[in-house]
Amino acid sequence: DDASAVKSDGRAPHIVFVVGDDIGWNDVSYNNASNLTNQVRTPHIDRLAADGLKLTRFYTQCDCTPSRAALLTGLLPINTGMFHESIAQTAGWGLPSGFELLPSYLKARGYRAVAIGKWDVGHYTWDHVPTSRGFDAYVGYYGASEDYFCHHCCGGDISDSIVGKCVNRSLYDFNRDGVGEPAYHEYSTAFFEAEAEA
Repeated sequence: DDASAVKSDGRAPHIVFVVGDDIGWNDVSYNNASNLTNQVRTPHIDRLAADGLKLTRFYTQCDCTPSRAALLTGLLPINTGMFHESIAQTAGWGLPSGFELLPSYLKARGYRAVAIGKWDVGHYTWDHVPTSRGFDAYVGYYGASEDYFCHHCCGGDISDSIVGKCVNRSLYDFNRDGVGEPAYHEYSTAFFEAEAEA
């Protein structure tokens, strides 16, 4: 809608995608309706949105996995097999490797692609993780959820999945490029913010 706001000076612009799970239209303050009393303030997101491009017509799916798969492939989840709920920690499936993902297209145009935070489109084999799917670097958690302070996965026996092999076959799911990242008792949001700024 506001693509004309992006000006080119000959250099490729920086591209930052912010994917927030389970937020509604009014959960960012630049969309707040003046007649509501439960206003959410998001000044940093507001500033990014004011200086960038807002995707106001990207219709998401009802769960994180299908939404992420759609954003990464440009296809509806029914076309990729990702129309189910979020991928469980023990699931033996993920976004099929036959689909080229957004980072590959960006890298073909000279960009470096880095993913920070939640992956949640498959992690059962090393072929499903971000650095095998076109990202140059990744730090975050593979599964659908984690404890934001101790970074343990929620529920289930994951000993046979790749998540269980990240750090001594434990339930710890926080890694950098597939190697356990020691961030115990470090709040995820602050950690991700520092990574994004680096």
